[in-house]
Amino acid sequence: MFSQDHNRFPLDMIYKLTLQASSRGNIPNISDRIYRLLRILPSAQVKRLFVCGKLTSFNNKELQKVCEEFLVDENACKSFVQHQEFRALKTQETAAA
Repeated sequence: MFSQDHNRFPLDMIYKLTLQASSRGNIPNISDRIYRLLRILPSAQVKRLFVCGKLTSFNNKELQKVCEEFLVDENACKSFVQHQEFRALKTQETAAA
């Protein structure tokens, strides 16, 4: 179940387990399913921290802390945060134009 290279729980397995739980009736409705899935997805948590201003690609200590907390690869997380920073910059440029 854990990936060999990073000893991490793969996201596709989490998604499958969530779908299995929903098929057994453990998750009552679609909005609750989406809410629960978003709560466990590391990308959603990292994006939430970025939007709140608590995480940047330049803050290595905070980035390491987040990676350890959500069990994700640090390089992948940093790349994701850099992508979010790029998107935010593009949005600001578009709004200013």
